[in-house]
Amino acid sequence: MKIDFVNSFPHYRARPLLDDVFTFGRGGVFIACAFVTRPGVDILKQYSERLRHKDSFIVVANDWPTDIVALLELDRLCPGRIYVHLGYASPHERLSMSSLMHSKVFLSRCDNQARLWVGSHNLTAAATQGANCEAAIMVNAEWTDHCIQEAYQHLLSCKNESVYIRDVPPMPDPDPEPVDILIIHSETDLDLDVLPWHVHLRAPDESFDQMLSPSSDVMLFLYRPGD
Repeated sequence: MKIDFVNSFPHYRARPLLDDVFTFGRGGVFIACAFVTRPGVDILKQYSERLRHKDSFIVVANDWPTDIVALLELDRLCPGRIYVHLGYASPHERLSMSSLMHSKVFLSRCDNQARLWVGSHNLTAAATQGANCEAAIMVNAEWTDHCIQEAYQHLLSCKNESVYIRDVPPMPDPDPEPVDILIIHSETDLDLDVLPWHVHLRAPDESFDQMLSPSSDVMLFLYRPGD
């Protein structure tokens, strides 16, 4: 067995090592990851062949910021492999004691060898590209090793508490409180695939300072030119 800590530098870019885990999984890829956003789905799409293996599966939490719409797109590439843990936010809990599925466990198999990643990383851009402070343990061992089998049983337990993504019951219509919010849609020449990035809101002169102090929360959506 070989065990590595990832990493002494907490902003270490984990993506290449996670790629190795997924590439290795010719005999199946098994994932329980609380939050998977569209950048995480884009990573997984590159390994749809591995995810189509008859034993592969992914379990995600039915909570923000998980992107269910993006995961449904992935389901079309590897049908029957994506499960959603409904958790406490669901109108219909699978188990009375059920709560948020918060695991971040990635396991892959090739013949009698396995690679196991356990840490704080969700499948998001901030986690995999080094914007967040994250840490993990990488284990390389035989598939029959006790540690690997314990991890596999944990993953199966997460799956057994979950439902197939296309069987997730609809959430009830919310009755939200009114909220003031400013939403800005803008194009940018920034490389949005590289994090972190910064936006400088430059006004012509200081007469705009008062206008640039919003009285509410602000959401800024950035797009590549032409998108």
